[in-house]
Amino acid sequence: MGDDGPVNTAPADAPVSHVPAWPLFPDQVRGRDAVVRHLRRPGTRAQYISATGTGKTLVAIRVALALRARLTLVVVPTLDLAAQTALAWRLPASHDHCVVDGYGRP
Repeated sequence: MGDDGPVNTAPADAPVSHVPAWPLFPDQVRGRDAVVRHLRRPGTRAQYISATGTGKTLVAIRVALALRARLTLVVVPTLDLAAQTALAWRLPASHDHCVVDGYGRP
């Protein structure tokens, strides 16, 4: 896990590999590895908390890739952030599918 080399982003039945577009910084690698270790335990959930602009979306994508997740829930507080997050998840090194459901408060 400490290595940030090529990651297979395809479903298990499709042998296609992609090299992630951006390398992670050392603190992001440690965060990704800690979350992946935690989520590999049965019945666990996780929350990754980090300061603004530190690459939380990129770390979340790498966690999902490392776990070969078929479904990932990402919750954001604004529609602007939802659009930004959806764009990041649609990059070639992330997932093929993305659903954004806007929830507006009156």
